[in-house]
Amino acid sequence: MNKEKELKKLLYLKSELIRKTKKEIKNLKAELNELQGSKKLRKEWWLINRVNLIGRVTKDLELRENTNGTKIVKFNIAINRQNEGTDYPSIIVFGKTAENLAKYGYKGMLVSIEGRIQTSSYEDKNKQMHYSTDVIGERVQFLSKKETKEEVKEEPVGDPFQEFGDAIEINSSDLPF
Repeated sequence: MNKEKELKKLLYLKSELIRKTKKEIKNLKAELNELQGSKKLRKEWWLINRVNLIGRVTKDLELRENTNGTKIVKFNIAINRQNEGTDYPSIIVFGKTAENLAKYGYKGMLVSIEGRIQTSSYEDKNKQMHYSTDVIGERVQFLSKKETKEEVKEEPVGDPFQEFGDAIEINSSDLPF
């Protein structure tokens, strides 16, 4: 069995581990351990670099061009962590995807980014090293659309509970929690 087939089988077995019952998992684990006996496969098994993110664009997008003429958009998205703050990963998109993003994207837009993580470094004029970790966006999906002034219709908002009678007051001491 060649290396590619073994890796595909390992990936298949790994995905099956998630879907099967406990009894079936035991059998699949045994097969997986057998295949992982090869030192070559053990080293290469974890070399997967895929990222899927959903967040809001933090600034207006600017299309730039590198020295080779490749179109580039570099931006950040805001991703809320549950009760822990917000992350702002740096995203870089190239080519036609960058052109479309710059043309149709806007600050505050909800986007889905699929890509990979890339680290880079450079030395500045003072001989100090700088490191960065970016997500290279290979696929961008717009999850919200830009509303024009004509689409946003201001309607007066009244009391939605008016039909139920007079308002009542609730003190925090009345609540069971």
